[in-house]
Amino acid sequence: MAENEITASSEGTQTGEPAIGQAELIALLEARIAQLEARTVQQPAPKAEKLPISKASKFDGSRDDQKVNLWLSEIDTMLKAHERQTGKEVKDEDKLIVAESHLDYTARRQYNIKVSRAGQFATYEAFKKWIKEYYAPPDVILSYRDKYETIKQDPNESIHHFHLRFTEIVDKLDEEPSQSWQASHFLNRLHHDTTRHLGSLCDIRDFKDITLDDIYQRIVRTIRLSGRNVSDGGNRNGGNWVGKGKQADGTSSRKDHKTSGHGVSGKSKPSLSAQGIRPRSSLRSRSNVLRG
Repeated sequence: MAENEITASSEGTQTGEPAIGQAELIALLEARIAQLEARTVQQPAPKAEKLPISKASKFDGSRDDQKVNLWLSEIDTMLKAHERQTGKEVKDEDKLIVAESHLDYTARRQYNIKVSRAGQFATYEAFKKWIKEYYAPPDVILSYRDKYETIKQDPNESIHHFHLRFTEIVDKLDEEPSQSWQASHFLNRLHHDTTRHLGSLCDIRDFKDITLDDIYQRIVRTIRLSGRNVSDGGNRNGGNWVGKGKQADGTSSRKDHKTSGHGVSGKSKPSLSAQGIRPRSSLRSRSNVLRG
């Protein structure tokens, strides 16, 4: 060690330059390393993968709490996606700006009136509470009770869509009916073309151990086994019927009996339906559905 220092000192003396100590040499090397590192091209950080989230729709100001809740759900999903992509939590003031930018003309005017009178919302949750209360019908409890009592499946409504409407209304009731009551009420509100898929109800006479999903799944299973699509309307055969006796192309679905060589005689007897008489089989078919 001493010999190296002496050598460095002697070399510096021979060249006429001042000798460099070990501490100074280390300092020079560290400075040089820092310069080289600074020149190194920095690799850009990998971008976070963007989630395929669509933009929220604009709220039109309808006084319908279902529409309000659906719109708020879209806004919340969009905010969550942004937080995941950036890794940063969205501040309340930014959430309010995003929500405000998704208000349509009428809703935006009502929002501006509220803010001008009461000032800006302190939190995003306060805004959500206000918009839910403001756009909900004043008799919302009575309204949903009435909807629950009067709901019925439309003639061309699929069982899937009707089940969705029914469960949405149940979810909005102030007091949820028991599963047994839901099952019987759902069954009573089905279109008669759908009830034929239930078959015999011998095993659900008392509805004690039957749920709404039991009724729904039984209908869905029978429809699928018949080769039909669950999303088809209740009185469509295979989804090809537009109306009674009509195919999707507008032509008659009934067989044409006036083919060559098989003309209809004028002396033919009129059918039972033409005389206003129903065949016994058709009268029994519906009664068997509701009778075990």
